[in-house]
Amino acid sequence: MITPNRSAVWQWVVVNLYVSLNHPNIYTRF
Repeated sequence: MITPNRSAVWQWVVVNLYVSLNHPNIYTRF
């Protein structure tokens, strides 16, 4: 019975989306 923190889960999702969206644009950004 594991009840994960919603804030921690949301932070992980946001970070994952941010990295996945910005990783391909690293070369175009710099």
